[in-house]
Amino acid sequence: MVKSIGFDSTSRMAWIRNLPKTREFFLNKLGGLELEGYNIVGDGTVQALLPILTGSTEHDLPSARRDDPLATEVDTFPWIWNLYKKAGYVTAWAEDMSYIGTFQMRLKGFREQPTDHSMRTYFMLAEPMYHKFAPWCIGSEPRHLRFLNWFRDLYSMYGNKPKFMFGFHSEYSHSCNNELKKIDDDLLDLLNHLHSNGHLNQTILIFMGDHGARFTDVRSTPQGKLEERMPYFAFYFPPHFIKSHPRAVGNFKINTKRLTTPFDIHETLHDILNFQEQRVDHTKGRGISLFKEVPKNRTCEESGVEPHWCACLEWVKVHDEATVLAVSKAVIDFINNLTLHIRELCSLLQLDHVISLSRFTPNSEVLRYKKSSDQHGDHPDFSDNMTLDYDYYQVSLMTRPGDGHFEVTVKHSRRSKQLWVSEKELSRTNRYGNVPFCIADKYPNLRPYCYCV
Repeated sequence: MVKSIGFDSTSRMAWIRNLPKTREFFLNKLGGLELEGYNIVGDGTVQALLPILTGSTEHDLPSARRDDPLATEVDTFPWIWNLYKKAGYVTAWAEDMSYIGTFQMRLKGFREQPTDHSMRTYFMLAEPMYHKFAPWCIGSEPRHLRFLNWFRDLYSMYGNKPKFMFGFHSEYSHSCNNELKKIDDDLLDLLNHLHSNGHLNQTILIFMGDHGARFTDVRSTPQGKLEERMPYFAFYFPPHFIKSHPRAVGNFKINTKRLTTPFDIHETLHDILNFQEQRVDHTKGRGISLFKEVPKNRTCEESGVEPHWCACLEWVKVHDEATVLAVSKAVIDFINNLTLHIRELCSLLQLDHVISLSRFTPNSEVLRYKKSSDQHGDHPDFSDNMTLDYDYYQVSLMTRPGDGHFEVTVKHSRRSKQLWVSEKELSRTNRYGNVPFCIADKYPNLRPYCYCV
């Protein structure tokens, strides 16, 4: 079974901020895996979901735009749920806010109901009644519970029959995703229910966002621009699947730290349905099933991501001597401060030499991108003059005594010129062996930084 629940305008960071209880259970109780390098490939929900559900962009498919007199409905698109239905799965599609439906607002929508079960009819009838009830409610029940319980009912109705279910909820996050907090307890309750009743033993569960916030104040910051490009995406695999496909799941774990896209999700859904060593590419070479290892040096261009949507950072080598000295001094001072209270045991470290220093920032097209200049998201507006308040440097250096090799990320304020170092972003990358013997038992966390006197 495959069950996906998505939330509109929800970046990975927004999920962390607003759904902490659900995330804690998903990661630590269930062992879910988050895609930390997941990057969108276009503007808006249509460009986020079409590559997942069809393997194609809007431009790859026959026109379905309402302003095109030759356009047709989207029924003929190669929807992935049709393959699952053909394989014997019960299929279901649910989306609230029917008046701005993903495939109905700009596009002509479906002529026929696309899946065995759909919530569109319910929402079309319920939404005109909302004004009669308290905010966020339908009658005496929170509206989001109708959405979540619909999937709970499908599990009860069909038992062990295989199911492909895709739900996309927008009401709490479309305009401002801070309202997502309202759903955290009930989403956690649904997870608990599915887990305690054994449904997750037969389910690959997917949590996702389509993109980050597009209309809130945070969108006008570099952080917001990066969040827009990096929605939440995570998978849970049941124990029997992990046991049956250990190599595939191992590759997936590696890929959680790699650049991934909606095209990859589509390829992965094909593999879930039918694992094959030799298989047809369904995304014109842009996608890689996440059960196969994604190259570590994969680029946005290779992945079908245009430059202004690419959240990957630009790395520029720094050779300016004053900057090199200032950054390296900040690192040495920080390390020495960690051992200051045991200076009688640990030597004062000095800089031996700097191996490399790089500065990284969002690429220039991300900073210049303001919005799409047309309703379909075809034409980017590069009129933004956004500048950064901070730079980030990554330095690799050696210290003496002890020949310690450290790699450190340093935050730099362009305004105050201040430099910040965090132990969370400081790594010792060579062995220290028995060098910190004098503090190893009492201060084990300081072993990477101590050369015993």
